[in-house]
Amino acid sequence: MFHSLLLLPALFSGFHAEVKSEAVYGILGSSVLLDPKIKVDDSKNETIWEFIPAGRSAITILHHMPGVESVEPSAHFKSRILYAPSNASLMVKRLRLEDQGEYRLTIDDQVVKKIQLFLFDELTEALMSTNSSSLGSTIQLTCNVSGKVDEYQWWKDGGEISRHHQLIDQNRSLVIPGASRHDCGTYTCVAINPVSRIPENYTLIIHGFPPLELAIIILSIIDVVMYSASLIACLYLHCWRTKLDKVVKKGKRWLIDTFQITFQDMKRIKHWLPALPTCNIVAIFVAILASIAIQGAGPVPKAGLCSVLVQILALILPFAVQKLPVDEKI
Repeated sequence: MFHSLLLLPALFSGFHAEVKSEAVYGILGSSVLLDPKIKVDDSKNETIWEFIPAGRSAITILHHMPGVESVEPSAHFKSRILYAPSNASLMVKRLRLEDQGEYRLTIDDQVVKKIQLFLFDELTEALMSTNSSSLGSTIQLTCNVSGKVDEYQWWKDGGEISRHHQLIDQNRSLVIPGASRHDCGTYTCVAINPVSRIPENYTLIIHGFPPLELAIIILSIIDVVMYSASLIACLYLHCWRTKLDKVVKKGKRWLIDTFQITFQDMKRIKHWLPALPTCNIVAIFVAILASIAIQGAGPVPKAGLCSVLVQILALILPFAVQKLPVDEKI
């Protein structure tokens, strides 16, 4: 029985737990250290490093035997590896894309470490572009980065972006639908891969007026023009009436018919000219209320309200002109 127990370790000495693979990331053109994090007695242990490219068989890249100089049998890694016998670590220099794959360390015929090497370009240049900066338009900010990017992160004024913003093209582009002045600010795109990260800032300034504010401005300008025309017409009618009275006084009856016809035409013009600005006042007032309800009382709606009050007061001008003193004899 005692002898049977002594044989148990020998029976199971050939069975070892599965060695898990560790991921290591490197930058193309630089160096990477493959460290198994173990201690090795180089005077007693035989050490072998193998490289297994994707879809190909294993290649021995270093073979170390006690008391013998280490051998580098692979021409692919010739003069590009440094071996540390004390801990069996391996440094690979001047990394190439073909160096990506699995590296396996075997000590005394036992696999003790597997390292999966992934290679990336270092992110060095970033540029953010936009398709528009107009108010009310759909603005798209795109982060252009040299090198392979694994992840994009977006920030606005140092904080998180709002739910109003949309990310597309694997988060490479940020879309702002129906851009408003609240979307102005500094946007930061951070491009990330396992070996580097690079931020890029873009200050977005949105130009223009919202449709409602633009309508208020245009209607206000039209009103000013129409009220000016109405006032001029009323003053002109008053002058014409005065001239007609003078003609009647001087007894020039042959001019009376001409003046009377023209005067009647001008009176008809006087009646419809004030009607057009009145319609515009209603339109402006509705646009102002809608703008305040949607965006708040901004400078343009406030100015529009003042314009409406002035125009309402100006409605009395045609009537005031009619009350100007004239000779009652016609």
